[in-house]
Amino acid sequence: MACESERSDDLALRHVLGALNGAESTAFRRHLVGCHDCRGRVAELRGIDEHLTAAEQDERASMAVLKTRPAPVEISVVEHADPPSRSERVLGVIIVVGAILLASFAFWNFHLRDREAVYAATVAGQQQALALVASGDLRPTTTLIGVDARVAVDGDRFAVTLTGLELEDGQLLAIWTHDATDDTWDFRGAVRAGVLGPLGSFSTSGERRGADALRLTSQAGPFDPLAGPAGTTVVDAAFQDDDEG
Repeated sequence: MACESERSDDLALRHVLGALNGAESTAFRRHLVGCHDCRGRVAELRGIDEHLTAAEQDERASMAVLKTRPAPVEISVVEHADPPSRSERVLGVIIVVGAILLASFAFWNFHLRDREAVYAATVAGQQQALALVASGDLRPTTTLIGVDARVAVDGDRFAVTLTGLELEDGQLLAIWTHDATDDTWDFRGAVRAGVLGPLGSFSTSGERRGADALRLTSQAGPFDPLAGPAGTTVVDAAFQDDDEG
């Protein structure tokens, strides 16, 4: 099987989602035996899948807490001249079961397409970051021991890629940019440990918005995005040289 970038990304995504047919699944599994890049992509997508599943479980638990008070149920009594016959009861059960199955299939189909869209967007974002690092202006970085990072800028955009990061359960990797105008750190996003790819890898890109520096920190416990960087500094990088102002 030829390892074309877009084709292999599509196959890896459908493999993780269980959307390949029998022949495609068999051929792709054989391909994985000899393709290191595709194995890494599958592992990365499975990590994203675990993160999304955990987020869904958190959301469902929150919704369950909000529903502690059941809504009042109105009960009406209907008098039947004659009890329903056996055939009528069976028909009613068939209709109810059919409706449940139809609703379940519709929900799963929508859920599958929605998750596939999230995967595709995540992969596209990572590819954009890697492309900018490959073509942009690489900046000097200071990193945590054991972490390898690349930071690049191209006009008003920046990108960062790193490997070798180890996060424990409950820790976040927070992304900050420094605003030189008022000497403050702006929170740009955070990811959980489950989102990291193989070998503790991560990549992202974004707009500089006038920022002159980037900092990534690993933090645990209560997290306040307004408090500025805390915890352990993982990556520090200046977007411009001191003489550039």
